[in-house]
Amino acid sequence: MTASSSDRGCTVTTHDRLVHLRWDGTRANALGADRYDVLVETLQRLDEGHVLLVTAAGRHFSAGQDLEEWNHGLSAGMTAQILRRGTDAVLGLLETPATVVVGVNGAAVGGGALVAAAADLVVLADDARLRVPELELGMPLGASVLARLVGNPAARRLSLTGAWCPAREVAVHGGVEVVEPPSVLERATELARRCLDQDPVARAAARNLFGDGERRRVAALYRAEVEATLRLFS
Repeated sequence: MTASSSDRGCTVTTHDRLVHLRWDGTRANALGADRYDVLVETLQRLDEGHVLLVTAAGRHFSAGQDLEEWNHGLSAGMTAQILRRGTDAVLGLLETPATVVVGVNGAAVGGGALVAAAADLVVLADDARLRVPELELGMPLGASVLARLVGNPAARRLSLTGAWCPAREVAVHGGVEVVEPPSVLERATELARRCLDQDPVARAAARNLFGDGERRRVAALYRAEVEATLRLFS
């Protein structure tokens, strides 16, 4: 086992082919440069034999974009750079050859919700809830990825209104497993290990065949949302 403790808001632990990225619970796990960079760096070293498990310490999975960092970027004219950091992380999850499992406790807001939606397998605590309030920041961003969990009609509604979507509502669409809060890490880890038990080449082929290239289509749609957002801020 190898472990990398980081002062960048998370810890990455590797055991054979299982890579566990766990946000440390500080600042409600808001997503800024450090956490996004660690996620992207981790994804870059994975291949089809790996399983990436993403979880979070603390009460909530993620409060979404670090607004202090965002506001500083707006005033400094660095909006595009900050936006690219987060969207590169989501695209990395969609396009990685590794299998991705995410365990969500509490609230998953904005980028946190999209990290979950970009995964292959998702475990939600029964008190978990998702919200994508990007329109409040002037960004028409996220509906394409969120639809992987809740379907297109619900994703449009949630994105246009910024409404909360509780775990039980997400589960109706069949994209997640809901467990009691103390069991999120245990169940997500169990699913990750089950994925590791499968032949890695066959597993990679299955991921590519599901939905006839669904992840590639979602990535293309998300890129279009990113470019539209960048034009609005230019």
